[in-house]
Amino acid sequence: MWIFTQEGMISVVQNNQRRGHVLVRARTKACLPRLLESAKMRDFKDKIEHTIGNDYEFRISLPSLDFRALMSGIMDNLTYDNFKAHLHKADKMDPYQRNMYSNVYMEALKLARNAYPPYHE
Repeated sequence: MWIFTQEGMISVVQNNQRRGHVLVRARTKACLPRLLESAKMRDFKDKIEHTIGNDYEFRISLPSLDFRALMSGIMDNLTYDNFKAHLHKADKMDPYQRNMYSNVYMEALKLARNAYPPYHE
């Protein structure tokens, strides 16, 4: 699954190498440390791996319960009532990342406006 946060976009999948773990993956180096920091999970920062050649070069394997704690920590920091407006004010977000989020938003808006029939039901 893809998750978009103010810290960056992550992809979360089952870790087929470690039962009961998920892989939390990011495309940028700064994303995972910021995400862990915002969720007050600093002790996990040294477990981030850099896997050159993968489409998500930065990843961390977390037990499912720790991933739930990560998501709970992110939710604890939810203070805005409009994510898109919040991102435009977020000074720590890379402008390229902000642009990518805007592109995703616009494509999703097309779905809402039936721009892609016949798949919209």
